[in-house]
Amino acid sequence: MIIILLILGTLHIGPRVEQKFFPVVGPHVILEWEPVGETQTCVWVTINKFRACGFLGVDFFLAGDTIDRVISRVDVPATTYNPPGVLTFGPAVLSATKEQIRSGAIAVASHRCHAIWDTITVAKVVFSPILAEHETDPMGHHAGNQPPRGTSP
Repeated sequence: MIIILLILGTLHIGPRVEQKFFPVVGPHVILEWEPVGETQTCVWVTINKFRACGFLGVDFFLAGDTIDRVISRVDVPATTYNPPGVLTFGPAVLSATKEQIRSGAIAVASHRCHAIWDTITVAKVVFSPILAEHETDPMGHHAGNQPPRGTSP
C-alpha cells in the first residue's frame, strides 16, 4: 500500500516539480510580426531550449479576466527533435492582434523528455526589444519600418 501511494504521489507531484524547476524552453520572443486581417497576427519566434527533449506541440493563449483563450496550436510528429540552444520558428498565425498578444500571451509547450509523462513548460510570449524600438509605422509594419514579408512597398 505504501509503495502504491509513493508511485501515485510521484506521478502527481513529479510533473509539477519538473515544470517549475526544469523547464524545457524559456520565453517565446517575437522577432517579426505581420497583421493578417483585423484579428490575426503572423509571428516569427525565437526560443532558448534548455533540455534535449522531443517536441510535441505548443499552444498559445491569451490571458483573460475569467478564462484563457487558445489563439493558436502547433502540433508536430512526436519524432521531431531539436537539440538545446537557440531555435527560431515561424510563421505561426495567432488569432489575436498585436496589442492583445502584448497585453498578456503565454505559450504552453509540450515535450517528450522521458517515458513517464509529457513535460509541460509555460512560458511568456514577449516582443523583441529590438522590434519595439522600430515600431513606428502607422500601417502596422514590423521592425525597421519595412513592409511585411511577402509584400512590395
